[in-house]
Amino acid sequence: QDGPQSGIIILPIHPATHPPGAKLFTLYISGDVFDDIITTNLKGTFLVNRIATRGMLETNVSTGSIINISSVSG
Repeated sequence: QDGPQSGIIILPIHPATHPPGAKLFTLYISGDVFDDIITTNLKGTFLVNRIATRGMLETNVSTGSIINISSVSG
């Protein structure tokens, strides 16, 4: 199609993840486990949104939404 498109909604779903057996309590969690959780949950979301944004720009989308849904229970 010629011209900008609109009304596109991209809906990534991000389940919470953590290493098996990790205790998710502030007093017991190691810095390495925390870093793994942050890398998986936040960086993963960032990377998916970046890919979605690039796809929107490449297809000439002028308006649209990326709606992130997450879970705390996996």
